[in-house]
Amino acid sequence: MINSFKTIIQRNSIRLMILFLSSILVTIVINSFHPAKLPLILTEQRRPGIPEGSWQEKIKFINVDDIAAEISNGQVVLIDLRESKEFEELHATGAINIPYYEFEELYPDFIDQISTDKSIFIFCEGMLCGLSTRVAKKLLDTGYKNLTVVKQGFEGWKKNQLPMEGNTKKREVF
Repeated sequence: MINSFKTIIQRNSIRLMILFLSSILVTIVINSFHPAKLPLILTEQRRPGIPEGSWQEKIKFINVDDIAAEISNGQVVLIDLRESKEFEELHATGAINIPYYEFEELYPDFIDQISTDKSIFIFCEGMLCGLSTRVAKKLLDTGYKNLTVVKQGFEGWKKNQLPMEGNTKKREVF
């Protein structure tokens, strides 16, 4: 009886391994035809869901370490794409909140108030969040020229202890 039990386990283990390997193969094949070509290994340069194209050369990417000098003159617009609740709890000082999933709705007011020549820094949650690059592409397509994506997002902002505020001001949304 023990031998038959071992045999059943071995057969099921082999079946599971074949199923696992075939699912990985199917995933790789499907991904190769997907327009976004999601990366198998996430890195700073390869974030999920960001389509590739020549437009990326027109957008600057900056590390949080280098941002202090850029924003010190006060001529920069900081756009935080995180959800409203997260923004209200804690956000970069002076940032405006345009939640990614409300961007299309709030965008017309944004373009009425912010010049296309203004220097704009965009960030979302963290390094692997591709939402900031997607918004930068939308802004680029509508005439904004000086766009910078903060690579590490708000996660990096907090880690580097850059100026933050929260719950003391009413949410600023266009």
